[in-house]
Amino acid sequence: MTLGAGAYEYCYVPETDYLKPYSKDTTLYRIAADGNAMKVLAKYAPAIAGIAASGDPELGANTLEDICHKGFLPFEPEKLWQAVEELSELAVE
Repeated sequence: MTLGAGAYEYCYVPETDYLKPYSKDTTLYRIAADGNAMKVLAKYAPAIAGIAASGDPELGANTLEDICHKGFLPFEPEKLWQAVEELSELAVE
């Protein structure tokens, strides 16, 4: 497509819902930056919330799905998935 000089207006619907940014693919770093998201995570998986709050560079880069597959961490996988469900409904401004 080639456009000439002029003013153009584009309207589109984004593929990503930017008001609900959390999913199983969200990193612990991202969650740690939002107090409301940390409250949700702490409700279901307090140990994981503690890891997120610690700023650990190795574990902080993991997504919630990655964390679920780390059997050595003290959490219940079904509780973490409950947190993921609630986080996915959490809207930010």
